Amino acid sequence: MKKIIFILSLLILISSGSFAATFPEEFSNDIKIQSSRTCNLNAGLSFVYNTYYMFDKHVPVDAFLSNLVQTDLNMQFPDATLKNSEDFKKWYKGIGDSIKTQTHTVKSLKVKYGPHKSLLVHVIVHWQAENMKGEYISFLAEQNWTLVEEKGQLKIKDYLVKEAK
Repeated sequence: MKKIIFILSLLILISSGSFAATFPEEFSNDIKIQSSRTCNLNAGLSFVYNTYYMFDKHVPVDAFLSNLVQTDLNMQFPDATLKNSEDFKKWYKGIGDSIKTQTHTVKSLKVKYGPHKSLLVHVIVHWQAENMKGEYISFLAEQNWTLVEEKGQLKIKDYLVKEAK
């Protein structure tokens, strides 16, 4: 009997429009943008976390290359600037040769829509590592990424790293 009363009450509320609300402008704007793109903000969040997973597990370099644009790549680290796949391969090999283990812990992550089907990422990440000499390394980084859609897949165009203040 209690279930019937609850269901009837719920039906009365729904039919009376008590749950109806005007759509917030932010929601309407997001839906409009989302409908013109393959990748939304959640795809960007997932992409960022997956990228850090790939770094932490030191996956084969070819897995990374499919996540980078082929032209106009701009990756800037404190110790290197990478402009193409060959630069990335050399840099990544250097990381593999000098770092035994590492972790990336996201402290703050914001993704927003950018122009021309891009996503703009701002992240604060704590990188910790053990080098081949057994020494501990720690770096709090502020990163700004630009992700672009290519054939329905996100790719890194810009990846700018500096020390977080």
